[in-house]
Amino acid sequence: MTMPSPVMSFQVEVIDSPSAEDRSDLIKIYNDAPQRILDTLTPEQLVDHLLSARGYTLYAARYNGRLLGAAVLHPWTKGLRMRYLVVRKVSRRKGVAIELLNHVRALADMPIYIDMPQNTATDLLFDKAGFTKLNAEEGRAFWRLDV
Repeated sequence: MTMPSPVMSFQVEVIDSPSAEDRSDLIKIYNDAPQRILDTLTPEQLVDHLLSARGYTLYAARYNGRLLGAAVLHPWTKGLRMRYLVVRKVSRRKGVAIELLNHVRALADMPIYIDMPQNTATDLLFDKAGFTKLNAEEGRAFWRLDV
């Protein structure tokens, strides 16, 4: 399912069988991820994991045929959990993340939770997307979006 963005004509779509170009774009996206997201994995290993993990749905934002950002949604005890939200450095602050969040919100039928580092940029992003900050400690914030 694809939904165009009113701002830059992004398309957000589920990626389950990526083309070689899409896989390359996903690796570039996660190559720009903070180390805490990769943990001990390489970007290639993380992409392979996200595409093969049971219950994970990988969403990506596409512009001019290229993937610019991605996030994963999976079932969780209290609703849905979003993880691995990353936008390529060259595409940040252009509406990619908010478009991903808005698309996922439109599809969700239960609350969405996300745990992110707390900083001004993430606070602004999640406030704008309608999330409620549940708690913040030790530099991290836990957010919920009721749908």
